[in-house]
Amino acid sequence: MKIKFSIIYYILTGIVTVSCTTQTDSTINMESSILQLGDLPENPLLLTPLSTGIQPKNSSMFTIYGNYEAVQYYKQVPNSTNFANAAIYKVTWKQKEDEVWFGGNIPAQIKSVERVTFNKEQWPVYELYTGVSMKKVMIEKQKSIKRANEIMTQKIAVLP
Repeated sequence: MKIKFSIIYYILTGIVTVSCTTQTDSTINMESSILQLGDLPENPLLLTPLSTGIQPKNSSMFTIYGNYEAVQYYKQVPNSTNFANAAIYKVTWKQKEDEVWFGGNIPAQIKSVERVTFNKEQWPVYELYTGVSMKKVMIEKQKSIKRANEIMTQKIAVLP
């Protein structure tokens, strides 16, 4: 009886010892975060996600985020034109293989952040931010109008 008890004691002690070790690997993907706002007025990753997508041809993925006003706009009638104070962001990441899930891809570092806001006349204002320090990049007017329209016409996920 004493031998059985000591065997059980050693097995349980071993299990507890192995299960109580701490992992040194972090499961948080800090590489895909915005660590410096730079020229960005706010962190888009803290806003409401509106849509996501992947672009397999250039190994990237994106998420479109919106502030409170943008979310309220998308909940309204689709033909509404009230964009007052709305800000829409398209954040694009490079993809990398997921180390945890075989065959999965996750975001790597951010390639760009595109921002669409609206002026007093309700015209879209497009801005592009790139690099680790999120520096604003000047874009020619025709290209900025085209990019703003592409972002605004993305199909939005169903919002509750």
